[in-house]
Amino acid sequence: MTRSCNTLFLFLFFFGLTAFANWGPAPEKEDPPAAVSKRADPVVEAIAVETMTPEERAKPLMSDDGKVHVYRVPITEGISKPNLFILRRSIKQAIEQNVNVIVLDMDTPGGRLDVTLDMMELLERFDGETITFVNKDAISAGAYISMATDSIYFAPDGVMGAAAVVSGGGQEIDESMKAKINSYLLARMRSYTGEFPYRAEVIRAMADLDYELEIDGKVLKAEGELLSVTAAEAVELYGDPPFPLLADGIATDLDDLLAQRYGEGVTVLETFEISWSEEAAKYLDSIAPILLGLGLLLLFVEFKTPGFGLFGIAGLTLVAIVFASNYLAGLAGFEAILFFLLGLVFIVVDIFLLPGTFVFLVLGLVFILGSLLWSLSDIWPTPDGDGPGGISFTVEMDSIWAALYEILGAFAIAAFGLWLIWRFLPNTPIYGRLVHSISGAMPDPVISGGGEVRGTEALPDVGAKGVVVGPMHPLGEVSIDGKRYQASVAIGSLDRGTPVVVTGYKNFSLLVEAEEDLSS
Repeated sequence: MTRSCNTLFLFLFFFGLTAFANWGPAPEKEDPPAAVSKRADPVVEAIAVETMTPEERAKPLMSDDGKVHVYRVPITEGISKPNLFILRRSIKQAIEQNVNVIVLDMDTPGGRLDVTLDMMELLERFDGETITFVNKDAISAGAYISMATDSIYFAPDGVMGAAAVVSGGGQEIDESMKAKINSYLLARMRSYTGEFPYRAEVIRAMADLDYELEIDGKVLKAEGELLSVTAAEAVELYGDPPFPLLADGIATDLDDLLAQRYGEGVTVLETFEISWSEEAAKYLDSIAPILLGLGLLLLFVEFKTPGFGLFGIAGLTLVAIVFASNYLAGLAGFEAILFFLLGLVFIVVDIFLLPGTFVFLVLGLVFILGSLLWSLSDIWPTPDGDGPGGISFTVEMDSIWAALYEILGAFAIAAFGLWLIWRFLPNTPIYGRLVHSISGAMPDPVISGGGEVRGTEALPDVGAKGVVVGPMHPLGEVSIDGKRYQASVAIGSLDRGTPVVVTGYKNFSLLVEAEEDLSS
């Protein structure tokens, strides 16, 4: 038995270790293709849209009830993981509910570049219209995200700009690295802003100190400074035909914005509700593999001890936290949690009700691993699909790889923890107290047969003979002197009816061997 445990620890550890070095990010992928504009003829159609009446703008967006359904999504504080979670979940809900317009109600000082790029890609998944309401700051990362939306409106005191790339601590980065990043970012922005005459030039002026922005003979930004624009400057018209520099209008609030764009009484506004748990998701996401690994470790320890106690509760709590964080991130639904619980039920059935069959054990492990992979993967609803209600689903393959790395990393943590327990815990005072407390609550090993027996004295002596009640692979039951006991065989398996001899005790059950093996 000890040899099999050692093998299990080594297998799990090295299996997890193969991916642990890559734990975290998904495999590096190629640069995504340029975003495809939602409009057929970029600049010409953008100018045409600008001259439309509110009724003309609203008509193609109206739902069957004659209304334009609008989703308000707050983008506040620093751009970080919670903002990505919020945007992802809100877009998925908007697609499922056939929302026509998403408005980013933005007030941010900037933030992480990687999250910014992910948020820009998310916006491309929404087939309706996207609007940014600068209320009141869209600084740095906020400016980039705004440029990826179909329309921009400013609050009267709104400001956008100062989009130069800096390090996480706010310091300047190496010039060559900055040049590479700026080149990539500006190319991405040109792919998003091709239909707008001035957006690409404006975002470059916000990010590049050396760039001079001049339009219609007017220098809007000189070399050596970064551009920031006010609401009045953003709506100023340039060119022939005239087109606003950056924004389609100035609105006192969201209702005013919607009235200007689509007309009075045409829109139905709904706000995406954010709770304190969205912020908690930021921290839970970063430590999810650690929580998952510790949870699996505690559940394994629970299965090796009698009853259901602290280890099981703690393990289930940690795994539940992982599922909760992925639900808050918009990755998992309740279905993945249900599959995990079913997996646990199958394992319990195999260990306690049908020991030695291994069928339910394998099925339980498949359900648990599948549920973890499901909860960590990014599954998107697709409108006009073949599923119920016209909604089908697609899976991001990059998120599958990232999920596999996290799961393998968690297995490596669990295997390493098992090795530490097996190697060092028996030599500590804690182990002695733990064994004493467990043995004090040891269950009756007799399954049936009548009589009242208690504690270890109920176990047959070493050398006692009996017969196998059901197949042992290697767990099962034996009958000795008319009573049935839980038992296991050290090596191999035994068929029903095989005569056995008690050779020892393990985990509150009997260790047995075939009588003919001992006599030979």
